[in-house]
Amino acid sequence: KIARKESLENKKNNKPEVNQVANSDNKVTIDDYREEDEDKDPYPPCDVPVGEEEEEEEEDEPEVPAGPRPRRISELNMKEKIAPIPEGSAFF
Repeated sequence: KIARKESLENKKNNKPEVNQVANSDNKVTIDDYREEDEDKDPYPPCDVPVGEEEEEEEEDEPEVPAGPRPRRISELNMKEKIAPIPEGSAFF
């Protein structure tokens, strides 16, 4: 136990000292950087005009039939068929 206490004390004493630097020297104004960012567009314009692209998509889409939607398999009531076991069969 004594060796453990000594090792803990040594660790506390061996910690490097941190030099405090004055915060006033490291301050940067955000206004300087905002001017540069305003000129850049994060999404460059594409070559195809937006209006023409939408019209083509509408023409290519097939019309959806107005009938009822298909049922899910879980909604269908299916009878399970159980095959009878022959009298002379063995499972080993």
